[in-house]
Amino acid sequence: MTATFGGNWPKHRLPNGLYDQWVAKRETAVKAGRAALPLIAYADFTDYALVICKADSWREVFRRHFGRPESVRESFQRLHPIRLDTMHARPIGQDDELLLYVEVKRLVRVILM
Repeated sequence: MTATFGGNWPKHRLPNGLYDQWVAKRETAVKAGRAALPLIAYADFTDYALVICKADSWREVFRRHFGRPESVRESFQRLHPIRLDTMHARPIGQDDELLLYVEVKRLVRVILM
């Protein structure tokens, strides 16, 4: 996004309301004594599919990498329950571990292109 739209892309390219949410999270963190990080660091897991699949960003950045927006949404939907379990210190089963491996490998392959 930065390479295509510049460093201020969050302000102009995020779905409605998301920019303000990320700014508020950063402000809360800074008030709590934490260092300010790039705005993307305040995204929630569920925000990624929204950012990637937003029509203009999809068309100009992500389509050539992912092919179909439904594919991205499906990957994040499959990963979401596993993400919740792991982030809340709940064990995951072998099936979830295999699914995690496949989905993450698929997404990382695209990210590292």
